[in-house]
Amino acid sequence: MRLRRIGVTMLLLMASLIIAGFAVACGNDDDDDAAAGEVREVEVTRIVEVEVEVEVPADRGPKEYTFYSVYHTFPHPFWLMMQRAADLAGEQTNTEVEFWIGTE
Repeated sequence: MRLRRIGVTMLLLMASLIIAGFAVACGNDDDDDAAAGEVREVEVTRIVEVEVEVEVPADRGPKEYTFYSVYHTFPHPFWLMMQRAADLAGEQTNTEVEFWIGTE
C-alpha cells in the first residue's frame, strides 16, 4: 500500500511539473494587449527560397568500394526503403552496393 501511495505521489508531482512547464512556456509577459485578443500585423520583409540541383556525371569510372548489406529477416517494406536509399547513396558516391537476403 505504501508503494502505491509513493507511485501516486510521484505521478501527481510529475503532472504538476508538466502543467507548470506549459504555463511558463505559453505565458506572454511582453504584450498584454495581444493576449486580450488584439490582432497584431507583422510585416514580412523578405522570403528566400533556395533550390539546388546537383548533377552527377553518368560515368565516373570504376567503382572503388563495394558495400554488402545482409539481413536475416522476413521481407518487409522497411528493407525495400533501405535498399533504395543505399542504391541512391551508391550512385552519388560511386560505390557498389549489394543487398543480400539471408535464408538461414
